[in-house]
Amino acid sequence: MPDRSLLVMAQRAYQLAHRAMPEYASKFSKRTFTQPQLLTCLILKAYLRFTYREMEAWLVATDRVARVLRLGRAPDHSTLCWFFQHKVDAPLLDRLLRSSLRPLGQESARQRVVALDSTGFTAEHCSRYYQWRRGPRRLRGFPKWALAVWLRPQLICAQRAHAGPCRDFDELPPLAHAAQQALPYRRLLGDAGFDSESNHWYCREWLGVESIIAPFPRRGCPPRTRWRRLMSQNFPRRLYRQRWKVETVISVVKRKFGEALRARTEPRQYRELLLLGIVYNVYRRARRFFFAVIVSPITPRSARISTEQVYVCSPSRSQMQTMPAIWCRSSR
Repeated sequence: MPDRSLLVMAQRAYQLAHRAMPEYASKFSKRTFTQPQLLTCLILKAYLRFTYREMEAWLVATDRVARVLRLGRAPDHSTLCWFFQHKVDAPLLDRLLRSSLRPLGQESARQRVVALDSTGFTAEHCSRYYQWRRGPRRLRGFPKWALAVWLRPQLICAQRAHAGPCRDFDELPPLAHAAQQALPYRRLLGDAGFDSESNHWYCREWLGVESIIAPFPRRGCPPRTRWRRLMSQNFPRRLYRQRWKVETVISVVKRKFGEALRARTEPRQYRELLLLGIVYNVYRRARRFFFAVIVSPITPRSARISTEQVYVCSPSRSQMQTMPAIWCRSSR
């Protein structure tokens, strides 16, 4: 992302944290930092792939982000670690995830399509060369991340984190229900790992959505149940092709934020995975805002394509009036 997009990322995360948490947890608080400020620092830490100490040093050296967050001084690394351990829990992360979807809810429920998938992360930080030299080892377990993605804007609307490996078709009922609570939709897509008659019945009879799940191939045993037989005989391949977007989201998360978790204990690893989903949504929203509001009005459509390095120029006064406050202050 360009330089100023990091400021948009910080502002979006700060606004999201303000909607999810109060300023202070108690009236007897020291009021050195607010809870939204510390939560925004954790989101930026995950986005920049920093440790707690590196995040503290980065905030000390960065004055523009500190002005956006209204920080008088940079929080200590132990303060960020304590806040993540004691204040960041699953209900808070669920509220953050739902809040990140609210402004984009203009699409009608009949047009929304949600896709499910899951992936695994590693808790090791050894190099690939070391893994190759030590040879293959038995995989005992890994943190598993299951998610539901709203396909049109490619935003995560529901997620789960727990120990793996485990079966995928058990993930569908809680994910589909959480996605329905956060964002009503019409159609649900899933690969063959989610295939079961109970999942089809839950989606179509209980939630009232159309389930398109690839039938799991079984040798010499054609499907005998109602919905699985319908999927096997008349599978809508054209509608199912949209499911690849959820693979794109997983690829972006692993390439942008890494596939190795920094937390050591299992509860922290699961909360770190849930935080990654929120970080991705904020990153996606900030990127859409930057290129739609900041770059598009400045860059003419008739400009030729060049391989030379391009710098974003300063906006005019009329454009400053439609921009957030941070852009007006930073461009003076």
